[in-house]
Amino acid sequence: MKAILASAVVTLVASFAMAHGEVTINWPSVNGLSIDNACATTDTFRSLTPVKVCTATTTVRHAVSNQGEAGQVDRVLKAGEMPRSGEWVVNMQVCSAYGSQALEVSRDMTLTECAYYPRAGEASEPCDKFITKTVRAGLTFSVEKIAHYGEADQSSFFNFTVPACK
Repeated sequence: MKAILASAVVTLVASFAMAHGEVTINWPSVNGLSIDNACATTDTFRSLTPVKVCTATTTVRHAVSNQGEAGQVDRVLKAGEMPRSGEWVVNMQVCSAYGSQALEVSRDMTLTECAYYPRAGEASEPCDKFITKTVRAGLTFSVEKIAHYGEADQSSFFNFTVPACK
């Protein structure tokens, strides 16, 4: 009897999951901190739980070349290896060690936007002048929720307000 009941529960849960699909929530982040793990002060967002952070980096040498229609090709150079003809070297910093720590980030963000289009009102035209400005992130964000049903997705939005830090 217990086996039949357990089987019925598993079937019911599986049917519910298949009917409703998976749900993805695209939480916005501010300066690298996801708002679903944050509380707010006047000037900053603080993590509620420790966040995975990079604690050490290593330089990795890449040989890069342009392969025409194939696009740009990138390969890691071994120690002492020289680039081939037609390649150039790019040094990239990659994380080599991780740790966890409380994170506190500024609510201020730097944005770059177009200040002047050559033809007034035509945002599709190339920009002639850019400006940089600092804006402070608010406390309420529009968050996207995506329900996946097989090959179909249904998107909706809800508002989330970051709570005040205690």
